[in-house]
Amino acid sequence: MLEQSFAADDVVESLKPQQIKDRLESESAVPAGFYLALIDEALAIYRLTLIDSAAPYIQASLTVQSDLTVVTRLDGREVPSTEYNDLLPGTLRTMSQLVNLMARVKAWCEDDQTRPPSLMLKTALNCLERHLDVLDDQSDSHRQLSFVVEQLRLMMKNKFKRHYSPQLTVFSYLLHASSAAAYRVLLDQQVLCLPSVVAHWTTLHT
Repeated sequence: MLEQSFAADDVVESLKPQQIKDRLESESAVPAGFYLALIDEALAIYRLTLIDSAAPYIQASLTVQSDLTVVTRLDGREVPSTEYNDLLPGTLRTMSQLVNLMARVKAWCEDDQTRPPSLMLKTALNCLERHLDVLDDQSDSHRQLSFVVEQLRLMMKNKFKRHYSPQLTVFSYLLHASSAAAYRVLLDQQVLCLPSVVAHWTTLHT
């Protein structure tokens, strides 16, 4: 009965951000160092620090929207949800999910070593993808940035599970046709994520 009662009290699916704020303010297990504010029907949960001992700066924040989606930011950049979907796989359902996510964000703030190695790369990739969306699809800038973004995506995958875009496949073919030796040097140096020669010929024949 106690377990069922706790589980029922933990559910926040039917609550509004204001009610979640009230619950957090009375919750004893909430990690210290966070401030709460209700802004435009969204709940902002944030940590402040000082720059040069003078200027306040939002070090990290969690924003609970009215539909109970949560957006997390660290050092001014949005954190990909894949970095915490083990705690919060979708919209917010329980108070425990929110408290645990706050604890993780606090650890990221207090010790850089606790941040996953892929966090900064994924954060940078998110920023580049957003910038890519505002560029003209036919522009040189879009083409160049698309190449960079694809290279970053490929870099995060096992080389045996990579899938190359048609644009990169064509580029690789032209490069290989111009100089097979130069292409081999690029593969051996691993400065770019390119299809192997075997994959290259398979693509050519198909």
